[in-house]
Amino acid sequence: MGSLADLVMHEGAKGHVGGYWEHAGVLEMDRQILAYNRADWHVIPTSLPLQLDGELREQMRCLAEMLPDGFCCKEPRLVWTADLWSEWFRDITLIAVFRNPAGFRRSVAYVAAQDRFPSNGDLEDCLELTIWEAANRRLLELARCFPCHWICFDDPIPVLKNRLVHVIRQLGRVFDPAAFDAFFVPEERRFSSAADIDDSIRRLPSPIAALYQELRALAV
Repeated sequence: MGSLADLVMHEGAKGHVGGYWEHAGVLEMDRQILAYNRADWHVIPTSLPLQLDGELREQMRCLAEMLPDGFCCKEPRLVWTADLWSEWFRDITLIAVFRNPAGFRRSVAYVAAQDRFPSNGDLEDCLELTIWEAANRRLLELARCFPCHWICFDDPIPVLKNRLVHVIRQLGRVFDPAAFDAFFVPEERRFSSAADIDDSIRRLPSPIAALYQELRALAV
């Protein structure tokens, strides 16, 4: 994933005290690509594939040539840019980690330190839900183009651990339980409660609830 100097960790961040561990070079490149297409992590692109100019393509090429074989990268914006990176990476494998839409909505509001929950409990009309649905439908599209392993963040910890063991083994690596226990903070799953999952299945618009159920069926 790169050296510590390559990574944007934000240790102590409100969203995850252990940090985010995103690759700074890929993160900045994806930000520029989205901005060129008048999009952002919270602004859904109006058309796909995203467009590139000559300068952006050259920057992508230079960065890709600097990255080692077997490079692994955590970067949520890849949901919109993965197909563009495939020009420089021969074998791309996706690891798609998803969470329940009601919990995603609460998590975004929590990290932003803003109370954006509607007072009447209505979960239907919400920007975060639109983002969640668009990003996960896009993941399903990408999974038809690239090998994809699905992980449900909401699973009970023993199930989540077993799923990680399976996925890492499929990638030809060995799961390190000590590293998992040292890094994983159960309290950070505050938005994967039984109530959040129940809201996602029973209280959200049926297309979103059905999509969540579809994703859960893939993560087995």
